[in-house]
Amino acid sequence: MDYHDIDLFKASQAQVMIARKVKIQRLSREPRSVVGLDVSYRGETGFAAAVSINYKTLEIEEIGIAEGKVVFPYIPGYLAFREAPLMLKALMRLKGEKDLLVVNGHGIAHPRRCGIASYLGVIMGLPSIGVAKRLLAGSVVERNGKRLIVIDGIVAGVVLRLGKSDLYITIGHMVDIEDLEEIARRTTISGRSLPEPIYWADRISREKSLGRISSQRTLI
Repeated sequence: MDYHDIDLFKASQAQVMIARKVKIQRLSREPRSVVGLDVSYRGETGFAAAVSINYKTLEIEEIGIAEGKVVFPYIPGYLAFREAPLMLKALMRLKGEKDLLVVNGHGIAHPRRCGIASYLGVIMGLPSIGVAKRLLAGSVVERNGKRLIVIDGIVAGVVLRLGKSDLYITIGHMVDIEDLEEIARRTTISGRSLPEPIYWADRISREKSLGRISSQRTLI
């Protein structure tokens, strides 16, 4: 990939514009379906999985898969331009309700306040949160027994110990800090270190990239 083909200034400006549209607000109602989104790779081909989970039962309701050549290189802070196009294609293959997006990546804990979770949330007009294993921007501070992610004085997320790992859960769009912990804990089952929507999106996208899945029907 020739990095000279990538206009990072224009990409940055797009993120700044989208960040201005991000809303931080409490969920208006409990979600019925929560969609996990992740992408795995085989060479230059990406495999995106959108997995709809019932919020109460945590059962898989629907799966959307999309694959295609990835033309944007991996550059920290610009993941949306690499993975969001395939995620959107997988998401569009879901026919049922989409009440909340749980994205493998960051939300507003981002240098320009527009990680992939915020990017997708604004584009789709849906509540969204980001789930990541590492911190991209901001710092972690302790307040009232909680580890919070703070960037430019704004509380952008929370660090939760799920299973044996720390996860950085961040506001994407149309959620607030109080929603994050509740959603993460209610969608994580004992013995797993990822919320179910991300666990299954990660697993299914990886299995698809390895050629172990021929169709969605084998998964439900």
